[in-house]
Amino acid sequence: MIRLLLRLPEAGVAGTWPTERACRNRLIATRWPDGVRCPKCENAIVGFLKTRQNFYCKSCLLQFSAQSHSIFHRSHVNLLSWFRAAELLIRYNAHHPDLNYPTGHDLRDVLGISYAAAHALKRKSLSELLQPDGGLLGRCVAVGSAVSAPSNVPVGSSEELLWFYHRIAN
Repeated sequence: MIRLLLRLPEAGVAGTWPTERACRNRLIATRWPDGVRCPKCENAIVGFLKTRQNFYCKSCLLQFSAQSHSIFHRSHVNLLSWFRAAELLIRYNAHHPDLNYPTGHDLRDVLGISYAAAHALKRKSLSELLQPDGGLLGRCVAVGSAVSAPSNVPVGSSEELLWFYHRIAN
């Protein structure tokens, strides 16, 4: 989480992607850096249905959105809330990994969603963010360049952890 914290945008998630459209464009750029591909057959020849805001594969005819077949699939929570929740989880867990913050109630209050949705969002987001690269959600919100400790600091050591904490404090 510390590596993700160091890569969060300075303006914060809401300042960097203030609208749902901006979040969707960020998701598309992160998920398909070389252009949109069909999640079913991996075909790169896709069209876009403006009225439905969906893509369609010209090979297998699958219709899909930017969220389809990802952590965001079938979620009723908008992308901006997912991104804001990820930022909160990264900030809290980088500083206090032993505490269970923010709670589902905290996320409910900040995001203005139901407790059940906030609890599910937290569980799914943490699972994704704890992947080695932060998963798709982490790659969406952590946009800065990757930060590594100097080469003389052993990877995975307590020295590396102290180096990162010192970097956060300054």
